[in-house]
Amino acid sequence: MNKLAKVTIASGMALIVGFSGFGASEASAAKATAKNLYKKVEVSVDYGRQELEFEFEVKSNGRVEVEFENDFTRKKLRGTAAQAEVDKAFATYNVTGKTRTQIVNHILKTYKLSTRYQEFDFEAKLKNNKRVAFEIER
Repeated sequence: MNKLAKVTIASGMALIVGFSGFGASEASAAKATAKNLYKKVEVSVDYGRQELEFEFEVKSNGRVEVEFENDFTRKKLRGTAAQAEVDKAFATYNVTGKTRTQIVNHILKTYKLSTRYQEFDFEAKLKNNKRVAFEIER
């Protein structure tokens, strides 16, 4: 859908500018979702009495199953709401070529968690079938 905007220039002249839908960055941001990069993501950050845990999986029929639980914020979500939480960390973040430390720091920062975890489990399977997985115990 084309939209027209009238922009008045300082000299009093008017300029008509055409816009076609979203700008490129807005369009890509609107479509950004973990489903575009990943087939599966599983994260568990255990602090003893509390943890952050989520699972995201794209089934062979394209349906997405997501569960998200954050004991710190008392969020226990499924479906679209859970998808939005996972997308906070993974809609545009590609783990390929990242170190364990970079991935851990990204997740901790995204969900505002302490670095004092007892166990950190991570597994991701990307659309290109690459797999990144690790476990850190302290």
